Amino acid sequence: MKTPNQILKEYEDANEMHFHQVDREWIINAMEEYASLKCDHPGGLVVTSETGQTIHKCLDCGNERPVHDYTDKPSILPLSSLIEQWAEEKGILSKATPIKQAMKTQEEVNELCNAILDDNRDEIKDAIGDIMVTLIIQCKMQSMDLQDCLESAYNVIKNRTGKMVDGVFVKD
Repeated sequence: MKTPNQILKEYEDANEMHFHQVDREWIINAMEEYASLKCDHPGGLVVTSETGQTIHKCLDCGNERPVHDYTDKPSILPLSSLIEQWAEEKGILSKATPIKQAMKTQEEVNELCNAILDDNRDEIKDAIGDIMVTLIIQCKMQSMDLQDCLESAYNVIKNRTGKMVDGVFVKD
């Protein structure tokens, strides 16, 4: 019998795709939990009980077991696909260039600096959001994923050593 990891790998290979590590772990956990809910009888249904709970119900013995609600699937930015769609509708993805998009990011970073100097929390929040939007669009232009980029950066810094100098972390 194939493991959930093998099944997922075959699916990725067949569809020429790759899930993020966080998504892989979530999918494998869901597959393992679902497999453990089945009894020895073939078949069954995943249904909503009278109390609103999701359950697996065996068609042969009527055995019912609760099923975890995986609506809590982790995601760095649930809005990223909406932002990409917005960028497509506005013509940004078809007409802008990666360097122009990087310049837009720099413009938003400058606005963040000014908002910090002014101690304006609303403007700080707006600038951080705008920076994220420009980065999501840049990732789309580069055929990259923001979460992959963030994971890559974390893997570089997670074991980094250094010290604070004049309010800035300086790596060794």
